[in-house]
Amino acid sequence: MNEENQIGLRIMQQRKKLGMTQKQLADRLHVTDKAVSKWERGQGYPDIKTIPVLAEELGVSMNELLSGEPEEQPAPETERVVQNALEYADQVVKKKKRITTELVMTVMTTVFLLAMLVCGICDYALHANLTWSVFPISAIAFTWLVLTPLIWCKRHRVAKALLSLTVWIVPFLWIIEVNSPVTGWLLPMGVPASLMGLAYLWVLCWLFCYTKWNRWSCASIAMLLMPALDFGLDLVVAQALGTPMEWVQNLLSVLVGLLTAAVLFSIGKRRERRKEI
Repeated sequence: MNEENQIGLRIMQQRKKLGMTQKQLADRLHVTDKAVSKWERGQGYPDIKTIPVLAEELGVSMNELLSGEPEEQPAPETERVVQNALEYADQVVKKKKRITTELVMTVMTTVFLLAMLVCGICDYALHANLTWSVFPISAIAFTWLVLTPLIWCKRHRVAKALLSLTVWIVPFLWIIEVNSPVTGWLLPMGVPASLMGLAYLWVLCWLFCYTKWNRWSCASIAMLLMPALDFGLDLVVAQALGTPMEWVQNLLSVLVGLLTAAVLFSIGKRRERRKEI
């Protein structure tokens, strides 16, 4: 039996001994019940910072938790050694993550700048001006602004990336419209569609990142909201272009959304019942 399975088995045995469900233990540790389930099945490992709190919640020593071997009386000196080892390992992991993050940012920024430079040089060499290159250059810059928070930030990455998207989406679309032969579409179609899409993304961010709800339940809510987004986008396009609404398509979208949401919700409830056992 590998180390993860030993620790996972120890977590499961002690949790059941204390009469706790996976969800109750997860709430005390401020993690998801899915994480606890992975630990117990040997498919994951508790975070270094979580181990001391996990040991305390389970009523065992850290050495006992990590070794999977019961101790009659844990020695204070052993606990201090384990604690120091965990703190050192945590520092090493943080340093490696920081170096990796800096490397990824450097490579991404360099590649993006080179791509923008190549587009600009080629465009200027052919037309003695910046024409078509404005589109890829602005798109690359926009992508960099959205991806940077996902890579660089330590906390709330998704929310910060979504905030960057919210701030820069309209300026990006304005640049596209100004340099496009087709104009007059930003205010009647681009802005409303962007706002509806952003509202949907913010709801998803809140559901999946800031609630403790089952992921299947979050996905079912997302599917319930999908037809409303589809209807709103269809309405905006129809009004902007003067075309009729696609009522059959919208009805099918509602039916598919309801059916998919029901399936996802039932799967989530079934998994929750299994974890309570």
